[in-house]
Amino acid sequence: MEITLPISSLVIIAVSGSGVLFSLLVGTLLISQQEKKHISISLLGILLILSGLTLLNDLLTTSGISNRYKSLYFIPIFYSLSIGPLFYLFVKSKFRNRLRVTDYLHLLAPLMQALIYLGIGFRSIEFKSELYNNSLFRQYLTVESFVFPVFLLIYLLLSLQILKRCNTETHFWQKDLKLWLLPFQKHRLSLPVGTKVYEATKDQIEVVMSGKRIDTDIPFVKVEPGISGKVILLE
Repeated sequence: MEITLPISSLVIIAVSGSGVLFSLLVGTLLISQQEKKHISISLLGILLILSGLTLLNDLLTTSGISNRYKSLYFIPIFYSLSIGPLFYLFVKSKFRNRLRVTDYLHLLAPLMQALIYLGIGFRSIEFKSELYNNSLFRQYLTVESFVFPVFLLIYLLLSLQILKRCNTETHFWQKDLKLWLLPFQKHRLSLPVGTKVYEATKDQIEVVMSGKRIDTDIPFVKVEPGISGKVILLE
């Protein structure tokens, strides 16, 4: 089966692939450090690994690999809801000696998302097809696509507030961290939230208007969550 992809998609795949490798390698290196003395190192490592896996999930969809190997749909490598909370906790941990127990409540939604995909990720294609035809699961996917950019926006704003309130003179490295994170956050705040909302709404309307069920041989292409929101079919 020949894969026909435009040059723009090939560029996206190449860049995304580099991002996946970088995130996984650096994240693993940080977590494996034997002498790490601060929780922020572990949080950053986990953030990089989960971001890399989420990007890998999107890469499998964008490249069309998931369309050829349908068993790859809904495998437990999609952790979009963890990116915002982990980034917030990472920033918070850099300016505090330790996190409170209540701070970890921010990870409840990401944990629920991980358990959902862990429960269905290794099931049969027939099971995934039946699950996809379930209206409640379709609604969950739609809600998830809304929650991801909303979570990201909220937690980036919360992180920004921490950076604005912190005393950069307390430690010499805090000023450099703040100068690095502020432009980084401004860049991430420009994420196409409106595009994600539009795509999710459009997909939901199409599902309601068509009233059709999918067959096992048809790719799950309508409301499959992803970062880019793009699916390129194999021909």
